[in-house]
Amino acid sequence: MTISRGYRRSISVAFLAFVLTLGGCGGRVARPVEVVRPYDDSLTCIHLVQELKSNSDRIADLRGEMKAQNDNNAGLLVVSPLFLNVNDSEGKEIEALVARNQRLVVLAQKGSCPVVSVQSPDMTSDKDQ
Repeated sequence: MTISRGYRRSISVAFLAFVLTLGGCGGRVARPVEVVRPYDDSLTCIHLVQELKSNSDRIADLRGEMKAQNDNNAGLLVVSPLFLNVNDSEGKEIEALVARNQRLVVLAQKGSCPVVSVQSPDMTSDKDQ
């Protein structure tokens, strides 16, 4: 039983479309935080410090995700470049968190809160490292 040339071509096109669709599934959608929130003016010093710490912890987690993703991409580059994660969702989220932390520090200074500081690596963007 022989398969016609047109049938083989349509199978090849369908397979290629399937592989390209799967390749587009790599990565995740960025969900950056809002830098300015409606309730910012009502935050107490304790709230500001807690949010700064929470944001700094999240930045550290995202940097870990970025490192793991870069390691995965290195392996996938050899095996199947179609499945590389080329979006920068973690980077976008880190930038938003850094901007939010800067806003919180300004709010703390305006509210005469005790010295509020965030470790300098958390306040710099990943591009500086």
